[in-house]
Amino acid sequence: MACAGTPRPPELGMEASRVRSDGSRPLVVEWPSSDRAELEALARRGPVSVRYDASGMRLLPRCIIAGRYAYSALTPKRDRITIRSADELRLQVPLGAAKLEGVLERTGELNVEMTVVGRFEANAISADGARGDCSEATHVINALTVGAFDFLAGAASKNELGAGAYGAGAAGRTGTMRELLNHDGEEAACRKATASDQAPPYGCGAVMRVDLAPFPLTAQVSSGYAPPSGAHAPPSGTHATPTPSAPAHPDMIRIPPGVARIGAADLPGHALPVQDITMQAFEIDLTEVTIRAYASCVDDGPCTPPAAGEGSMPNGNNGCGHAREWFAGANKPPTSESPVTCVTPPQAAQYCSYVHKRLPTEEEWEYAARGTDFRRYPWGSADPSPSRVSGCGGPSGCPVGKTAGDRSAFGVLDMGASMREITVSRSGYEARGGFSGAHGVSPVMARAAYRDDVDTLDGPAQVTSFRCASSSAPPSPRARVQ
Repeated sequence: MACAGTPRPPELGMEASRVRSDGSRPLVVEWPSSDRAELEALARRGPVSVRYDASGMRLLPRCIIAGRYAYSALTPKRDRITIRSADELRLQVPLGAAKLEGVLERTGELNVEMTVVGRFEANAISADGARGDCSEATHVINALTVGAFDFLAGAASKNELGAGAYGAGAAGRTGTMRELLNHDGEEAACRKATASDQAPPYGCGAVMRVDLAPFPLTAQVSSGYAPPSGAHAPPSGTHATPTPSAPAHPDMIRIPPGVARIGAADLPGHALPVQDITMQAFEIDLTEVTIRAYASCVDDGPCTPPAAGEGSMPNGNNGCGHAREWFAGANKPPTSESPVTCVTPPQAAQYCSYVHKRLPTEEEWEYAARGTDFRRYPWGSADPSPSRVSGCGGPSGCPVGKTAGDRSAFGVLDMGASMREITVSRSGYEARGGFSGAHGVSPVMARAAYRDDVDTLDGPAQVTSFRCASSSAPPSPRARVQ
């Protein structure tokens, strides 16, 4: 179910949508690529459960349903769905109808131009095989239609209609002035599809439509989740709200809902504006991703080695040769427990998808670091000291979790003074936290509200690492940008 990289679309999202009661086969072409990527990752694990009602559709990764999706290759089919009325919009794209009505009114027409190459279909689904927290589940996705698509606003030209150019990418070929709302998959990749495929061709696995079945409630489903071995709880005596349940992934910390203060008036411009945001619950990795953990993704194939395409470095950093050396020996897989560095934001996002997670938003990262008491540093108000800031020299840094004093109110480690960490912001990517090399870290960089640019999407940095996050709902509303 591999998906080609796509341009960042308008944030139509899943959370503010209306649903028709008969919308059992909704298109999901309006979802941001990050949301469809999460769906694809969950589908690799097995049938995906969702909450599907008048407020929209929400993926429920903590509800585990036994079974697998089997791929059925189809004769490649090109199709165009034209939407000219609000009723058609609510029928075809129920999840994004509320966001798209204004676009439809402005442009007069929406078109979904698809190339369909196959479907993933679930085998028999039974409530007896469900475990985890399924208390909110209303439906199960029992099939996913995949291929490539363009989602466009505005009418097609006569030349376009006459030529029958309605595969993905048609707008780009004909030179029409229609507005591209979203795009995923590549027409060229879809041409490689055959009837004997066991999976869609790479680059032609974009999820375009899902088939929904009511969640099977014929058997009692447990809503509890057994704490995984080694799960960590927030330290006593902090302001953290008691966690309602253990995290779904080992070595993650569950961050409860609450009010987050984002930004600081006494830091450089990246920390402005200061805002209070109501956050929903989510989970975040206890520590940064280690070299050893990243190596497992490289060994399995989805991830590429750090510094694989080393070129210009953000902020003038270079010297990522050490990262290549970690992966130089085929018979000597890396085993270091230090943070992996010299990875690009897309590489970091690919790893998080591999482990069925995602990159945290900058708001989630700051909330996990500052807690509900809006502290100055992750550990509190005291300035950095040897007990809180590692003294390890070199770009590899200390093994994760070894600086006992660098612990947030929620119990998350290494957020103040280990490596800069990649997060997702409205404008692209932001680096959070500060690098603590042989000379320590400045008090400014250790601040929980400190942020800096990840200067390019392609240049790795020898002092930049990342951790992953997870949530059963789309991320909380983003901070207002000024």
